[in-house]
Amino acid sequence: MATEADDERFMTVTNDDTSNFIEEMKNDNTKRKTKSDIKLLTEWLKENNELRAIEDISVPELNQYLARFYLSVRSRKNEEYEPDSLKSIQSSINRHLMEKSGINILKDKEFHHSREVLSAKRKHLKSQGLGNKKMKADPFSSSEIDMLFEQNLLGTGNPEALLNTIWLNNTLHFGMRGRKEHTDMLFGDIKMMTTASGEQYLEYNERLTKTRTGHSDSRAFAPKMFATPDNPRCPVNAFKQYIRRRPEDALTPDSRFYLSIKRMVQPDASENAKQTWFTMQPLGKNTLGDLAKKMSMKGGLTGRKVNHSVRKTTVSSLLHSNVEATTVMQLTGHKNVASVNEYSSASLQQQQTMSNILSDIGSGSRGLIPQEPTPNTSFEAKSADFPEDDIFDSVELNEVCKTIENFESVEKNVKINSGKCSTFSILPQASIGNVTINIYNSEK
Repeated sequence: MATEADDERFMTVTNDDTSNFIEEMKNDNTKRKTKSDIKLLTEWLKENNELRAIEDISVPELNQYLARFYLSVRSRKNEEYEPDSLKSIQSSINRHLMEKSGINILKDKEFHHSREVLSAKRKHLKSQGLGNKKMKADPFSSSEIDMLFEQNLLGTGNPEALLNTIWLNNTLHFGMRGRKEHTDMLFGDIKMMTTASGEQYLEYNERLTKTRTGHSDSRAFAPKMFATPDNPRCPVNAFKQYIRRRPEDALTPDSRFYLSIKRMVQPDASENAKQTWFTMQPLGKNTLGDLAKKMSMKGGLTGRKVNHSVRKTTVSSLLHSNVEATTVMQLTGHKNVASVNEYSSASLQQQQTMSNILSDIGSGSRGLIPQEPTPNTSFEAKSADFPEDDIFDSVELNEVCKTIENFESVEKNVKINSGKCSTFSILPQASIGNVTINIYNSEK
């Protein structure tokens, strides 16, 4: 007989509930992108007198339709899509078909023709100069970070600098993504901790994100940000300052982490209010999404600096400091080494070093290139010019070779005593097999 406790233990869930739950947990950006691309394909099909839903079209017909679609589709401005944009449209169509009918246009052999057409189209577009736009984010260098501190765009001296610094430190130390993780972040997601030896650090507890959906893809450990007491730019001290400048009501664990800057302070405000730099209003996602870009423009930095630049700085800095890629993955949450290695392009300093080496060669000075061996270090085999004196008659070649401990040394004299033979010194110049030496009598 069921008890009241049993009735409360299990919720009533329908089949529609399970489908709706899956849909709710999908990434919003991915859903919007898929919907937009399916609408685009549907409009193209209608123009070609095909009114059936995409998933209702037979596989052979759909394969031909897709091949023609890839060749003919244009943007709203009637311009060719970027090569990677076409690939992205293909992925959206695949997501839709996998969900509706289990068809995989990326792998099923029945769609080989449409895949080949798309591959050829992308190659053609690249040959026309498309796909060469600089879209990758540039990491920050330490000198650029210094510039931002010197211009008070980073630091703890004003509200804007403090907000930028907190965001930068969170992204840098916790390997956070540019917008989504920051937007959803709550004040209680970061905890102040202390080691057994008394060192303070901040620990971040991650939430669900675009690629971390709560299955087995969370980080191997909770990312940490350790204090650097002797450093005036200590990240933990900056966090303490951020706490001090927040409203008291915004110090609860479920308060939004990033808050809007207070623009005005009343002259007759209390001392506590004057010390508060932020309001209870959460910082907007668009403002969060442009923090790196705005402070870089104000600071006069060059290159494409966006929020992702800081995450790229985290990965590239660790890799260039010889931290293993597998260890970096545990901090950033990347799923494979290949993804991490995509960040490890040569830094500006490394590129300059390579350029200097090549310039050295191009100028003929060869200052950084090993010189050709000099005559007294050459080990090229040549005929030995042995004296015809009979004192060498009893010296066997194998005995000489056994006595040579290191024939690559050009400075070592090796003495040999054999029977009636006088003392010898072996010096470079003649040859025994592949060893270039010279033998002379040291007692004359």
